[in-house]
Amino acid sequence: MRRITRKNIVMQEVFEMLFILFGATLEMGYQCREIFKELGFGIIQKYNYVSDSAKVSKKLYMDSNRDEFFARWYNDKMYADTLEEIEQCDFRYVMNSIHVGFNKEQILEAVHGASDSLLTIGTATLDFVMQLKKAYGAYVTLINIFSDANTVHHDNRLSSGISRTESEMRDAANQNMQRVFLNNIVDFDETVIFTGNDSVFDLAALKQQFITIIDKRRLIEKELNNRNYVELPYKGDRDYLFISYSHLDKEQVYTDLLYLQRHSYRIWYDDGIVGGDNWRKIISDKIAGCSQFLLFVSKDSCVSYDVQAEINLALDLHKKVLLVALDGSILPDEYRMYLMNVNQIRYGAENYYQKLQEALLSSLQETGQTDINS
Repeated sequence: MRRITRKNIVMQEVFEMLFILFGATLEMGYQCREIFKELGFGIIQKYNYVSDSAKVSKKLYMDSNRDEFFARWYNDKMYADTLEEIEQCDFRYVMNSIHVGFNKEQILEAVHGASDSLLTIGTATLDFVMQLKKAYGAYVTLINIFSDANTVHHDNRLSSGISRTESEMRDAANQNMQRVFLNNIVDFDETVIFTGNDSVFDLAALKQQFITIIDKRRLIEKELNNRNYVELPYKGDRDYLFISYSHLDKEQVYTDLLYLQRHSYRIWYDDGIVGGDNWRKIISDKIAGCSQFLLFVSKDSCVSYDVQAEINLALDLHKKVLLVALDGSILPDEYRMYLMNVNQIRYGAENYYQKLQEALLSSLQETGQTDINS
């Protein structure tokens, strides 16, 4: 399975918007993706693996040309040949015995300036979306699409390949999604309405609702992009600096990450998303491959389970450690006994950035580039 990624991305000092559409399935999901593509959005595609027990038969998936509606919906997706390929994805869920997976990298590239993007989801990924909103705030717009029961039932029955049992199951799933929306309404940014092409809330009206929301969010995006921008984590094979920190210290830490990137340092940091079974392996691999480990010490990082796990691995692998003290907090004794003699810098101290650069390995910095004054 090819790991989804956009090639040759030109990094810009802006973020782009990620729109997440909740509750659009089958025909509605297809139509919404078509509308957003027409409006210039990239679509975050997910891999699908259809198990033998799937409610929609595997035979129908493999013979999609027998039904025009189903073929269109089928060809709008990407497929894995084996379940193991889905298990390699960073984020996974199962819906109606169809295994779905997508990768953290897709989300990062969507938010970090490759293009405005759309991700369609159901209830299985709502917790993950809450992580995205926590990590990226107003750059993520969560939209609920409301369709009445008759419209959903009609759309589900459009395909001759979907059985009555499958249609009833999808009808029930739509009702459940609307209940989930009502129970979590405070987390949603917008709601749009579609009640069928025989209604004033038809596809043309749906598109206009999306355009209105996009225009409103563009104003928010413009304001947000005036703030400091931190580029994507380093992905090459040269020496790099691993950043260990508490997400609660993000505002202070990102000021330093911005400084380091503008001074050509190659850095890798957790960009806010911590979900997914594979994420622990990604973190451990990045620590194993780093040339220096920079730990931001604070009252929050001192009690963070994730930060403690990163310190343990860095010590086990004998990585060169540098500490930045964000406040007066002291590491637990079991770490201090190993880190007493490492270089430590107090955040905001006199000549702080000069001391920070002096403590960093020169191999972490690109040469032949012009530094940008902080």
